[in-house]
Amino acid sequence: LQSRGLGDVYKRQRIMNAERLFKETDKNVTEVATLTGFSNLTHFNRVFKEIAGVNPSQYKKLHAKN
Repeated sequence: LQSRGLGDVYKRQRIMNAERLFKETDKNVTEVATLTGFSNLTHFNRVFKEIAGVNPSQYKKLHAKN
């Protein structure tokens, strides 16, 4: 079992919140980044892809509300 630091847990929680916002709202990537506490869009994109496996735009397309 790999130990995770508190910062890593917090980062994962923020990305889980971003995923939920993409699924439940029509907000764009910039709005979701801001709402989840990321002031730097490039950093949000990097962290999102690291955790979710795809970039935020791809995730949004895959999980868009119908």
